[in-house]
Amino acid sequence: MMQRDRYNAVTHLPILIPARRGQEEGVVSVEGELGTKRVRALREMDLRGASRHMTEYEAKHFSAVTMLMQALRTERDSLAIQRARNLLDEAYALKKEHPDSCSTPFPPPRNAAREELNFARALTKLMGLRPDQTKEALEIHDGLRPAPQAGKDPHLLLSYLVSGALRDSHLVLWWSGQVFKTAILCPNMKAAFYARALLGAIRICPHCTETFFPQRADQNYCSVPHREAHRVARWRANNKANQTTSKRQARRLDGARKTR
Repeated sequence: MMQRDRYNAVTHLPILIPARRGQEEGVVSVEGELGTKRVRALREMDLRGASRHMTEYEAKHFSAVTMLMQALRTERDSLAIQRARNLLDEAYALKKEHPDSCSTPFPPPRNAAREELNFARALTKLMGLRPDQTKEALEIHDGLRPAPQAGKDPHLLLSYLVSGALRDSHLVLWWSGQVFKTAILCPNMKAAFYARALLGAIRICPHCTETFFPQRADQNYCSVPHREAHRVARWRANNKANQTTSKRQARRLDGARKTR
């Protein structure tokens, strides 16, 4: 049976990435492809060099997703959820500032703007947006903001982000040369990092937002001082929110009394 940690994540499921000839650790056969694909398992040294495989936008996006994942796995950590959302907003802002564009030697057709507008209008209907939200629809399509419902609920947001990152990954049967193993095949290193984060091998400290590798299943902070600092900050944030709610309720009651 597969061993699971306290967060119900399969801790030893191998993550596979494509390998060059001579570096493979086995093969997999993926439906729809001719022949087999040479693969190797993701290693700890790959994880520690994650930043080399990501742009600044991708690194912030990965940190936001990982932090949100941690915040929702244990008790609902509203402070960590907000910090994850802030990181995600920063990532989207970076992508808007430096969009991935493909240059072409040919000028766009004269009706390109009209076709884009028609496409945007179709997207607004598909996404349930208002007719005047064509810009928002295009940004969602281009990965510059989350989908409408996902943006409102952190659970849906996490599902939206992780599912998108692992869109081209597959559960496969890996022949390692000696035994068959169930594994997750990722198309590239970046997708493999998300898969490993999903299984709990990479985490983000909610206090300093730095990446760390947990030594225990219940380790959510890079250090004890940062764990305690985050607990204090979370208590203060919750206490402030409760005080604000109490004041609003008191004002409503006071207003109701005056109208009687």
